[in-house]
Amino acid sequence: MNALFDELRPLSVNDGVTEIERLVGSKPLAARPPSGFELHRIGGAVSSRSVHAAMLDALRLGVQF
Repeated sequence: MNALFDELRPLSVNDGVTEIERLVGSKPLAARPPSGFELHRIGGAVSSRSVHAAMLDALRLGVQF
């Protein structure tokens, strides 16, 4: 799905970049912009990981604290 990611990347508000330090840390992620969408690669798209790790990444990225 690299082609789809590359096509959507310039349209996203975060340019497809995930702040790994904030994702794994205890600090909340940056506030979402009022319009547009964020694009993230999670789970096996980043490295060889389990489905459970990908689901936790998605939960962390999708929940606004």
